[in-house]
Amino acid sequence: MKRRPQRWMLLILTSSCIFSSSYCFSSVFLYEHPEELAEKSDAIYIGQVRSMYSSINEDHGISTYVKFKVLQTVKGPEQSEQIAIVHGGETTFQGKHFRQKIHGAAEFHQGETVMVMIKYVKQRPIIQYFGAKLLLRENAQSGGKEWVRQIPSNVEFAQEHGDSEHAGFHIEKSAYMKEEVFDYQQTLHNIQAQEKRP
Repeated sequence: MKRRPQRWMLLILTSSCIFSSSYCFSSVFLYEHPEELAEKSDAIYIGQVRSMYSSINEDHGISTYVKFKVLQTVKGPEQSEQIAIVHGGETTFQGKHFRQKIHGAAEFHQGETVMVMIKYVKQRPIIQYFGAKLLLRENAQSGGKEWVRQIPSNVEFAQEHGDSEHAGFHIEKSAYMKEEVFDYQQTLHNIQAQEKRP
């Protein structure tokens, strides 16, 4: 697949700047294009969020189990309902309240219609990749459908440039992107076309 000339990179700053220099250490998470995420996923469903339940997992973190009514199976086995697991969430354990927030992990709300891209890890359906949830909404101006990928607004972004002086990235300190919008029909068509290729 042809790679896009520009890709959004998510930078989560993990340490303070060194002395007066503007240089900081950071971790980089790549939000890949939906078609690239779809190619790596084991199952893709369009569905409506019915319920969510969070609990402490075996790694002492929090897992949230999201139950969907499946409206369309794009990839994988046909299902009428699907449960997918996402890292992070809120729960009460032994009378204490716990909250785990993971930057970039998908967040869900009851009643919304979404496309989810699932990876099976030890036979468990995980929403593993950053950006693997697309929200379906109506465009306020055209009235048509569109896919929206919502991204945390409290982190900084960088845009890839081949001639950048900072390890291939130009830090966009003035712009905080909160969402990406994708064409409804074209995105769905491109993902479905991948599944038909030998």
